Amino acid sequence: MSTTETILSSKTKEIRIGVDHPFVVIGERIN
Repeated sequence: MSTTETILSSKTKEIRIGVDHPFVVIGERIN
């Protein structure tokens, strides 16, 4: 994990913004 990556997470969704993720990636969590 890089220090330039920002992660906003909730109980059901996770949003990652960073150099490895040029676009906003929203993933549904199963757990």
